Amino acid sequence: IYKIREIQDRLCEISENGFPYVEINEMPADDEFPVSLSFEAITPYETINYEIVNSYDIKPGEDFPPITFKLQDFCHEISFTFDEIITINHALKNVLEYFKDCENNPQYSKEIKRNIKASSVRCRNLQTKTTNFLNHFSPK
Repeated sequence: IYKIREIQDRLCEISENGFPYVEINEMPADDEFPVSLSFEAITPYETINYEIVNSYDIKPGEDFPPITFKLQDFCHEISFTFDEIITINHALKNVLEYFKDCENNPQYSKEIKRNIKASSVRCRNLQTKTTNFLNHFSPK
């Protein structure tokens, strides 16, 4: 039994590093470690080992370990189409223009402008991430 999130994390890490193929092997348990999955990114000339994912020994009637995450963890529970990613990228462009107008508007308090500026930084970083992602593809 494996946590899907841990397997997805490993596969996403490999994919984000530019490797389109991976060899996955189940390694038997030993005295020190449980059954686990090993991940090797495959290239034409070499293989690159990634961190293993350990299995969980859950007995019948036993509760599953809780699923926890940090705000910086990847969210695999939602997927987007390329069209939706393009829409998100366009929405980010629009909201950044709106934020710029708000920052120059004397009606907003210093606190609100500070919050807008902080949000602008996160939106610009997300826009850069989506733009860089989209630049690797050309629509069919």
